[in-house]
Amino acid sequence: PLVRALICTVVDNGMDAIKYAKEEDFDIILMDIHMPGISGIEATKKIREFNKTVPIIALTAITIEENLEDFYKAGFNEFIPKPFKAEDFFEKINRVLRSSDFLVK
Repeated sequence: PLVRALICTVVDNGMDAIKYAKEEDFDIILMDIHMPGISGIEATKKIREFNKTVPIIALTAITIEENLEDFYKAGFNEFIPKPFKAEDFFEKINRVLRSSDFLVK
């Protein structure tokens, strides 16, 4: 089954993503790679300094295969390439939320 309802917090930049990740207890973080200020990669690295368990999914239009190892090292659990189909998007979110395999070691 797909996610029935999600409550989302939207931020405009990487610094705000870090701030909210410190203040709130999120079930999952969807992180755009290209944001104003610091990148989604840098924001994810900072979040991983204080939270190793929240799943973080990268939303990106860049080719992942070229930088896959760098993304995992930064702390991402999964990737959703843009553009994406809604059903693929929600399927991947559901899979990450159901799986303890996505915890950062």
